[in-house]
Amino acid sequence: MKPHVHFLLQVSFFIIILIYLYNEYECDETLIMSDTNNPRIDERPIWLCPKKTKISRLTHIYNQERKEQSMGIFDKFSVTHLTHGFIFFWIFYKLNNNKKTITIIYLSIFAEILWELLENTPYVIYKYRNAHVSMYRNYIGDSIANIVSDVLFTIFGLIIAWYLPPKSWLPIIIVSEILTYLIVNDNITKNMYHLFLKYL
Repeated sequence: MKPHVHFLLQVSFFIIILIYLYNEYECDETLIMSDTNNPRIDERPIWLCPKKTKISRLTHIYNQERKEQSMGIFDKFSVTHLTHGFIFFWIFYKLNNNKKTITIIYLSIFAEILWELLENTPYVIYKYRNAHVSMYRNYIGDSIANIVSDVLFTIFGLIIAWYLPPKSWLPIIIVSEILTYLIVNDNITKNMYHLFLKYL
């Protein structure tokens, strides 16, 4: 199959998951993600309803409430996942002797899914909450729909990376990091610093 067919299948697959979550789960349904005796972290909403009605999942896809920003399908951090697509693609491209192959696409998606699972573990959630940064203080993890949406944004980043020349990737990653920091006060560099580097 040609690359665009693979991308179409991937995007369709994750959109179907979102449609399934929308249809099958009510506003108050949760999934047990951990066992820390803290219900706010252990019981993750499938897909929060901002206005307590299912349709509000679509009419209010961006929630202004800081503590609930990671509970819908779109939050101000979604754009940083476009950069995830570029970074994972660049890493696997280098590991693949500078060759574009379909395998790189699937490895990148798999890496993003692993990151989403790691990011939503109690260990990382508490790392965020203890980072002494106001925007992370109330973080309780992502909803299931938000996790799926983050993977979708990563795929969009992969699509852009695939069709751009390799020499453009690094400048785009740098510009993206600067812009996302200026616009939403967050980027991958800031995340990595507060999660890992500041403790070295």
